[in-house]
Amino acid sequence: MASQKKLAVVNAVAFFIALTLSQMSAIPGVLADASVSSISGKYPTLFTPAGFTFAIWGIVYIGLISMVVHQLWCAFKYNTTHESNIALRQMRYAFAINNIATALWSWFWVNDAIGIAAVLITMQLITLTYIAIQVPLQLKSASTKQLWLVLIPLSIYWGWICIATIANWSCYLVNFSQPLLGFLPQGYTIALLFVGVVIAWWVLWRMHNYVLPIVFIWAFLGIAAKRVQLISEAGSIAVNNAAHVAIGLLVVALSLYAIQQRKPAKA
Repeated sequence: MASQKKLAVVNAVAFFIALTLSQMSAIPGVLADASVSSISGKYPTLFTPAGFTFAIWGIVYIGLISMVVHQLWCAFKYNTTHESNIALRQMRYAFAINNIATALWSWFWVNDAIGIAAVLITMQLITLTYIAIQVPLQLKSASTKQLWLVLIPLSIYWGWICIATIANWSCYLVNFSQPLLGFLPQGYTIALLFVGVVIAWWVLWRMHNYVLPIVFIWAFLGIAAKRVQLISEAGSIAVNNAAHVAIGLLVVALSLYAIQQRKPAKA
C-alpha cells in the first residue's frame, strides 16, 4: 500500500510541476524572453500544424489532471487489487520521468535550445510508449471508469506527443542540418505523414486503441490547414494533398475497425 501511495504522490507532484512550467513557458518574459509559440514561429517546417490544432492541449491537461487525481484517490482508498492501482504500479515511475522531461523541455525550448528540446521530447515519447505497453493502453475491455479516467487521457497524450516529437525533430533537421538523406523538406514531410499512418494502423489493430488514430487525424487536419494558409510556399500543395490522403487512410482504418468490432463473436 505504501508503494502505491508513494507512486501516486510522486506522479502528482511531477505532473503539477510540469504543468506549471508549461503554462509559464507560454508567457514571454517568465522563463525566457521568448514563449513556446514564438520559438515555434521562428523555425517553421512543413510538418507544423495550424494554430487551432494546439487546442488539443486543453483536452490533454484536463484528462491528465483527472487521471492524477483519480489515481491519488484510489491509491489511498483502495487496496492493491483495484484496477487503478494495478495500472499505477504498471506505470512505475515512467509517468514521473515523463513529466520531468516535460518540465525541462519547456525551459530549453523557450531558451532556443531546440536540439536538447528534441532529445527531451523523445524521452517523453519513450516513457509514454513504455506506459502504453505496460498498462497496456487497450481500450477494448476496460471498465468505463478506467477507460475515461486513465486509458483515454494517456492515449490522447501519447498520440499528441508522437506528433510533437516528429514536429520537434523536423524543426531541428530543417533549420540546422542539410537535407535529410538528400530529400527535400516536402519529401521527408510526406514520408513522415505515412509513417504516422502505419503507426496509427498498428496501434489500432494490435493494441485496440482507437484514440491515437483520431489524434493523428486531428494533427493531419492541422497540417493540411496550415499548408492551405501558406499555399504559395514550396511544397505546400504536395504536403496538403498527402495529409488528405493520410487522413483518408486513417478514416478507412477506423471504419473497418468499427465494422469488425460490431460483428458477433463466433461460437
